[in-house]
Amino acid sequence: MGRKRKYPKHKQRSPKWFQRENEWGDYVFDWTLGLGPDTWREIFGIIFMVVAVVLFLGIFGSAGRLGEKLRLLDYKFLGMVAGYILPLAIFWLGAIILFPPKGGVRVIKFFGIALFFLFVPAMFHLFIPEVDAKGASENGDGGGVVGYLVSNAFRQAIGTFPSFLVTFVLSFVSIMMVFDLSISSILGRKPIKDLEKIDDGKVKIHRGGREEELPERPKGGFFAGIRNRLNFFPFKPRITEDLRAPVIETTPLPSTKISSGRVWQFPTLDLLVESNDVAKSGDIGKNVETIKKCFSTLPPVILILPWHWRQKVCESRRRSRGKVPLVLKCQMLSRQK
Repeated sequence: MGRKRKYPKHKQRSPKWFQRENEWGDYVFDWTLGLGPDTWREIFGIIFMVVAVVLFLGIFGSAGRLGEKLRLLDYKFLGMVAGYILPLAIFWLGAIILFPPKGGVRVIKFFGIALFFLFVPAMFHLFIPEVDAKGASENGDGGGVVGYLVSNAFRQAIGTFPSFLVTFVLSFVSIMMVFDLSISSILGRKPIKDLEKIDDGKVKIHRGGREEELPERPKGGFFAGIRNRLNFFPFKPRITEDLRAPVIETTPLPSTKISSGRVWQFPTLDLLVESNDVAKSGDIGKNVETIKKCFSTLPPVILILPWHWRQKVCESRRRSRGKVPLVLKCQMLSRQK
């Protein structure tokens, strides 16, 4: 008997319909089946929405045997209260997968949904006495099997009333995680962070030399805040308010008067005469004489300048062979004016 061949004799040249080529050149099973990620996302979104519709119709007995089986399974695990909410949650989950918001779907929403269906059934199962809790969970009463398991663990750990308080708080926290709610936004109040920046967000106008702020729109209150935050679909809300800005008439300020009594005198033409006397390196006396001569030819407006400014003017004249540069002329004219 010969040795078993480790590698195939003839290498596969092209992938099959269920294969893809990996980075090493081997053909492996393609779990995407050649479909893009957006296609699979839309497929799962449609499946979730269809399952939610069938489950919702099964609760009312309008989905045949499949709907009846799904209803019994739903009530047995989550109870009646959470069982009614489950189809709505699955439909909403399929909607945000099929129509994702601009920033994408965050994982914290899925985590919040899982916490909601853990602690809400447990909270309702705490109303059933501890003796009858197990039998009620098998019949689908209270919070079902999930509610019994969670509530029984809390009852044995901290008691009935603290368990009810903890499950209520955790249920509310899960709702805040799913819908990105905060207590200040629900009550219609601004957080402290926004109150510190209140001056930056207001629009101010100038009227008659004084600043005025535009009037703010009235707040909607508690129910308006909940209605704006509990958006089940990522569609844009309908705008019913009048978005036109109010017309504000302003009175222009009086213009500043310009005095006409001042007379401008042009500098003499000696500034444009080239100087043939150039100081050599090390000739201190010649340098002093050049500086004095430069100061004597400067107009009065330059002489009132500080020492370092006058020194710059002389240095500029020396480099330009006695001529005053155009920039310094403009500075002289502007200062004398």
